[in-house]
Amino acid sequence: MKRLYILWGVLAGAATLQAQEPEKTEAQLDRTVVVENLYNPDIMNANKISITPTLEEPQIPKKQIEYDTATKPSARFGFDPMNSFGQLPQLPDAKRGYLRLGYGNRGNADARLSYRFDLGERDEVKANVAFRGMDGEVDLPAGIKPEEWDARSYRTGADADWTHRFDSFRLKVNADGENQVFNTIWGTHRHNLMGGLRATLATEDDKASIRWNAGMGLQYGAQMHAPLAGGNRGKAAETLVRTHAEAIGDINGQSRVFLGVQMDNFFNKGLGKDYTSLQLNPAFLTGLEAWKLRLGMHVDFQFGMGKKLQVAPDVMGAYTLAKGYELYVQATGGRRINDFRTLNRLSAYTPVYIGAENTYTQLDGRFGLKAAPLNELEVEAYAGYGIVKDELFGTPDGLVQDDGNTLYAGATARYAWKDFFTTQASLQWNHWDSDVLELCPTLCPELAFRLMADVQPIDGLHITLNYDYEHRTRSKGMARADAVNNLGLKAGYDLLPNLTVYMQGDNLLNQKYWQSILHPAQGLNVLAGVSVGF
Repeated sequence: MKRLYILWGVLAGAATLQAQEPEKTEAQLDRTVVVENLYNPDIMNANKISITPTLEEPQIPKKQIEYDTATKPSARFGFDPMNSFGQLPQLPDAKRGYLRLGYGNRGNADARLSYRFDLGERDEVKANVAFRGMDGEVDLPAGIKPEEWDARSYRTGADADWTHRFDSFRLKVNADGENQVFNTIWGTHRHNLMGGLRATLATEDDKASIRWNAGMGLQYGAQMHAPLAGGNRGKAAETLVRTHAEAIGDINGQSRVFLGVQMDNFFNKGLGKDYTSLQLNPAFLTGLEAWKLRLGMHVDFQFGMGKKLQVAPDVMGAYTLAKGYELYVQATGGRRINDFRTLNRLSAYTPVYIGAENTYTQLDGRFGLKAAPLNELEVEAYAGYGIVKDELFGTPDGLVQDDGNTLYAGATARYAWKDFFTTQASLQWNHWDSDVLELCPTLCPELAFRLMADVQPIDGLHITLNYDYEHRTRSKGMARADAVNNLGLKAGYDLLPNLTVYMQGDNLLNQKYWQSILHPAQGLNVLAGVSVGF
């Protein structure tokens, strides 16, 4: 088994962990940054070739306006897009500009500025600037010394998109950058930089017999003061050149063929080797009204590091039992590139190990039933088994990479009643099998439950309740990591057509647990602010 990240106590040499005593009861365990593709099979292929056609799913009417329902402290390093609390700027009736400002306890601050420029019928430019940060005391989970952490984290990012429409094609150019400055629980300083530039050309007519898109991009990521890169003045950097192309063509009214290609060229400085990854995904799709079938495979090559050739299935079948009821079975897999951004998204607090083996799902076999018995109700029940090589496991002390298998089962439900009330819930059980479980406690969820309820009791008032619970997996002979037990509440009121005031609270139960690797959750925290459209 490969240990990608050594315990911070060894790296920093400045503090020690108190050994956790084995639990006397079935305590709960917390997940941190484990790879989503094991415990959330819906997105197992999210980081592979991007536009593999998917089977149609039972649909129910969705709310016309969506609100940010994620429960995250402002300083959490989860580098997904920062959604607005009020109406999303891209709605047809939204203003071109959007400004959000918020401030809370522990110095939590949140700001975002967005603007959409229309440069005629063929050109459009969107630009965003965002800031998120905090500065305050955070209580550490049991067994960690010192017991409090003087936490500071600041994240500043900007991105811009330019779209130009030709007669038959559409060109999109995107640029982004991000600066992350923060300290660790040991008091050491971290500074991460990321940036990228991408261009994609695609067919404009979505009904053409052959649709395609192709593009090329450059991504850069660097960690200053990287403990594992002392020979390069403490800096580890990665440059990634990505080329991709996807095409789908109609054979007749019932059948199509698809081909996806993605090539990644890595150039590393400080850690890791230069290498090239090539992914191929051919598939054949066919079906009638009652059934649909996809027959394909993933053929993945790698030159310069690790596995040379890996193969995985890409097969799915679905049968409509009755209107709104669909039975499906699938066998999928493929490569997930563990580049700088992927590792940073898992945990910015861990010293980046550039050159980690890419994770490969040899098989994710799954079957399930999707149903929409009512226009307002959508449910799904599923079970499956995953076999993964070089999986990334989160522990309280760092990332560990090893092979792992997972047996899982779960269910999801969503109910929406007009624009007044929406609720959705998910429950998933996982049984993990890996040598990692014999060495250290992990943040893998054994049982994960999510609940969201959104209500609009009166015109202009929106209230959202979130609850997340994760009972983490027991390691052999070791205590479980504390469970995630997070209750959040958000409320916003439209004072004027383009002015919203809001307040949000997170960890209202004031629980202590590892939110992600080496990153304990804040205690009870609140933030209030305004959002303005202009």
